[in-house]
Amino acid sequence: MAMKPRINDAQLREQRQREYNASQTLAARYPQVQELLLELRFTEGDEVPLLSPYRQIFTGEMQAFFELRCPSRSCAGGGFDLGRAVDDAARGRARSEGGRLFCRGVNTEGAGRGESCRVQLSYGIEVVPLTPR
Repeated sequence: MAMKPRINDAQLREQRQREYNASQTLAARYPQVQELLLELRFTEGDEVPLLSPYRQIFTGEMQAFFELRCPSRSCAGGGFDLGRAVDDAARGRARSEGGRLFCRGVNTEGAGRGESCRVQLSYGIEVVPLTPR
């Protein structure tokens, strides 16, 4: 069975691409950091997993862009901004950070149509400091 296409707004997609292109590399933004490891777990409602949990690794040459799209196909305008949490962890306020964010989008289907998206992101951030050579 084919998956339902994701709801996309061309202006939001273009804005996101411009922000990504304008972001610094990890090495430029956090010169003291070798890698950032993000543990990501998306759930909906009563902790129902939306995707399998996964780990994303950022290295020095990658863009330091930490806006994640909402994985729900019925969400419009949603997503998660991990920028502040990554800043806190990478700038030494914490070597590892964890927390939970709620999607800022709107549900476009079913009984909850027009209500806030119910997707949550539980995350962990681990900082691998740059080691002197």
